[in-house]
Amino acid sequence: MTWATVALSTAVIASVGSGIISSIGSVRQGERQRDLYEDEAIRAQIAARHAERDLNKEASRILGRRRALQGAQGVTSEGTPRLVDTSIITETDLMALRIREGGAADVSRLQRQGGISAVGGVGGAIGSAVSGVARSASLIASYQFNKDAITPIGDGALQL
Repeated sequence: MTWATVALSTAVIASVGSGIISSIGSVRQGERQRDLYEDEAIRAQIAARHAERDLNKEASRILGRRRALQGAQGVTSEGTPRLVDTSIITETDLMALRIREGGAADVSRLQRQGGISAVGGVGGAIGSAVSGVARSASLIASYQFNKDAITPIGDGALQL
């Protein structure tokens, strides 16, 4: 085996190895991104639940305070006071629904982005592998094309 064949073999192995290592890194990076988006989605879901709970607590506090004041003043919960209470309850329910839907939209968006990141990692891996193979093919083609033009000239030096 000549020195040129050894050098070419080493270069091809290094090129393919580089592509494989880069591919693994791309896949892992995509998986980490996906995991981060999944964690963010869970946090968004929890935040929406907390916001909805806080809204309901505040509405209950307001209604309780109104009813206590009405009772202290001898006002019954008929007519206008009942309509106001109903309006507060209805508005609270609508706001809670908006919070829930907003949280669900955030979760969906983050999960979608996580999936895209994972696919991007695989795409990067494929690109790295193809690049490694292409570099190897280029080295082999270059060697085949130039092997007759390279001649040793004493002490292992080369002349083109």
